[in-house]
Amino acid sequence: HQIKFFTPVWSDPLDLPPAANLKVVYCPGVPTGQVRRVLYEQLQLGKQIRSQNVSTWLGTCNTLPLQWDGCSVLIVQSLQYFTQPEAFTWPRRLFLRAMVPISIRRAHRIVAFSQVAKDRIVRLFDALPSKIDVIHHGLRFSETAISTYSLRREKELVAQTLGSRHYILCVSAFYPYKNHARLIEAF
Repeated sequence: HQIKFFTPVWSDPLDLPPAANLKVVYCPGVPTGQVRRVLYEQLQLGKQIRSQNVSTWLGTCNTLPLQWDGCSVLIVQSLQYFTQPEAFTWPRRLFLRAMVPISIRRAHRIVAFSQVAKDRIVRLFDALPSKIDVIHHGLRFSETAISTYSLRREKELVAQTLGSRHYILCVSAFYPYKNHARLIEAF
């Protein structure tokens, strides 16, 4: 398989392993502002995808480009704009409430990160359960994954600081719906 990563020309460089089947496609003209960038994604990105002869598009964050009608897999990252609407600005909430159902209907396959998320997608959008695959988030720690001196040194400093004490690692943004206070209370 040939894998193509689409990214704006202004984004940070992708740190990909060298491989003959990986290609980075730099998209010129992608605005930096969120509203204009969403317009670009919905109205221009599909043309970019077609120009690269892509057979299957992976939508990694809730929506698919309107101008893409090929095969697609959609990752539904979250549905908090329905369950905690106060955490989103009204334009973002309006956009997601309009585009996510359209994207779910158009996707050939859907990825949810838990059975609860899958059930919610089925209930909210009347999606076919057979179209949705649950793939849990994964994390693998490996000594060989820490390849640079600075990262190894950072790991050593963290280990010295924590010692044998118990701790919580919560890799997350600080949105109210993430419920960090409850996590701390449970700990």
